[in-house]
Amino acid sequence: MKELLTRSLSGLVYVGLIVAALTASQNWLWGTLLFSVFLFVTAWELAGLLGIDRKFFLAYLGIYWLASTALLVYLVFAGTYGLMLYSSVLKFTAVFWLAYIGLTLWLVFRRDLKTLWGMIYLALPYTVTLLLLMWEPRLVLFLFIILWLNDTFAYLSGRFAGRHKLAPSVSPKKTWEGLIGGILAVLLVVYMAVKTGWIHRVFDFIPSRPDITFWILLVLTALAGVAGDLLESALKRRAGVKDAGNIIPGHGGLLDRLDSYLVAVVIFFLYITWMYRQF
Repeated sequence: MKELLTRSLSGLVYVGLIVAALTASQNWLWGTLLFSVFLFVTAWELAGLLGIDRKFFLAYLGIYWLASTALLVYLVFAGTYGLMLYSSVLKFTAVFWLAYIGLTLWLVFRRDLKTLWGMIYLALPYTVTLLLLMWEPRLVLFLFIILWLNDTFAYLSGRFAGRHKLAPSVSPKKTWEGLIGGILAVLLVVYMAVKTGWIHRVFDFIPSRPDITFWILLVLTALAGVAGDLLESALKRRAGVKDAGNIIPGHGGLLDRLDSYLVAVVIFFLYITWMYRQF
């Protein structure tokens, strides 16, 4: 009972932080700050799973973070502050981009594939998240809601109806019934939200009558979330650990909570970019 209470409370805090950051005034700023913290915490955990130097990995990722975040600041504020900001921010950004490119080439020369792969695994989702925050922060919240729905109902479906293992060598508890149940639940819940008009009131960028491309987006996002979960499970199995960390009581590490998001956000971004030409 105590363990369940701890797990529930820590889960509420985690969800509350994300919802608060993405619905607050200046939500692009709070979102950027929150995901910056997420980036470095998950980098620490990932370095442990990959068996690479944590301090070097954090420094390498930190250079990329400075360069990419500074570029976001420029894109958001350049129209307001003009050429002065254009000059100073771009010079600042250029220094870190050059340092990042230099380090990357050095790692390629050394054939340090683990560090390079870890960089892509975290930096690509972070970059995509920055772009979504710049356009519409509530898109990120909508993505999380899809993943939370899928995770919850996949677990329930698998627990009560699961018979056929999805990937027994990687994640023995996942089943095909859970996968299908999670996706169907996402479609059903969102359909009800569309029919009642709730979804358009909360997320006004979603049409009141979405076309087929919207429903395909939901399915692809849910599938990508499952793929992200399995990918991190494979990393943990290879490292011989149950959890990536212990920062969230009852849940393990932050990487264990964001594994679905890291893959899903990239697919989500690519799909809406392709279908809706937003970027």
